[in-house]
Amino acid sequence: MKKFFVVLVALLATAAMVAPAFAEDRLSIGGEMRVRGWHQDLGGNSTMTWADQRLRIGGKLSIADGVSVTFRTDVTEANWGSAGPASNGSGRFAQHWDRAHIDLVSGNFHLRAGQQYVAFGNATVDHQSNGLLADLKAGAGKFTVFSMLDDDMGSKVNSDGFTSGLQFAMKNFSVFLANQNSSLTATENAYVIGATMNLDLGAVAL
Repeated sequence: MKKFFVVLVALLATAAMVAPAFAEDRLSIGGEMRVRGWHQDLGGNSTMTWADQRLRIGGKLSIADGVSVTFRTDVTEANWGSAGPASNGSGRFAQHWDRAHIDLVSGNFHLRAGQQYVAFGNATVDHQSNGLLADLKAGAGKFTVFSMLDDDMGSKVNSDGFTSGLQFAMKNFSVFLANQNSSLTATENAYVIGATMNLDLGAVAL
């Protein structure tokens, strides 16, 4: 445990020293440390009390004009007393990467590739995995299309499932279509089509 925290402090110190070397704030790093305490009354004389923690670190590196890399990771996300040795797997004391993607922007066009999160229609459709997303601004609106692999739990056999979607959105309005397919050869697909609208009625907001 001591060795892990020494390495972590060393990494943060290294990032702090590297950041000034990039001109014009090309590297930005942020994060948070969360520690929570819980007490649950189960009725009668039965109670549960525990604490948990999570260290979240993320950043963005601007490589060149219109080219950037974004990352975010959660470290030591576990209940106190149940962690054991630190690891980077799915064990009791794990490190999880939920953002690791590259973004390319040219004029009104934007392409994103890698581990990312996508949400349409106030998160009516949302997905987090590896894939591609493209945006194209058109006047006051924007077209967005994405296609992402489903979580295959590490399997090399069942890695052909995917989720994809198309959306046109303006400031207060959007329409979207999404499809989820368990595999490329599946005989049944799940589709969803929807629309969202935000209206400001003065004292009443919908």
